[in-house]
Amino acid sequence: MRNFDREKIIQNTPNDFPLPPEFINSKVPLVLEIGAGTGMHPINFSKSRPEMRMIAIEKTSDRFGKFKRQYDKCPQPQLLPVHAHAVSWVAHNLVKNSVDQIFILYPNPNPKKQDLNKRWHAMPFFGHLVDLLKPNGKIVMRTNEQFYAEEAESFMSAQWGLYTKSFEFLDSDVPEYKTLFEKKYLERGQRCYEVIGQKII
Repeated sequence: MRNFDREKIIQNTPNDFPLPPEFINSKVPLVLEIGAGTGMHPINFSKSRPEMRMIAIEKTSDRFGKFKRQYDKCPQPQLLPVHAHAVSWVAHNLVKNSVDQIFILYPNPNPKKQDLNKRWHAMPFFGHLVDLLKPNGKIVMRTNEQFYAEEAESFMSAQWGLYTKSFEFLDSDVPEYKTLFEKKYLERGQRCYEVIGQKII
């Protein structure tokens, strides 16, 4: 697999959402969410963990608009909503060994065999995410697709050198939904899956 080329990303990408100075503090845990959707998970997460800083990135205008409207009703200084392409924004703003936890919840599975390179765990950028993690930091992925969970766990371990664990769950197993997608899948009776990769050094 080719290496992630940060320089190519930087050359062509504007930076409309700079990282505030207060988020650059190694003593405060930093959490990143890629694909935050309408903001259900980051808003709930940051409310319950005010001691952490959280960056939540959403690419689409429609979903980010809904996220921002919810955020504006009750702003949380520890949460930074970002409307941007995650690969570009992360390459611009975050440095190695700076992030404690990364969430990638219910991404597009791109299930076709020829689309493997579009799945997060099989992208060169995933190696960059691993570099961003502090020692013992974690990447948490959730999906309703069993093949995606199994493949993600395999890549996290074999390709990216993370210590992995996973579990599957039904509606009755979770006290609250993380995302609207999760709510929909679980209410339909589907199984969902969580895969955690931890950077052990």
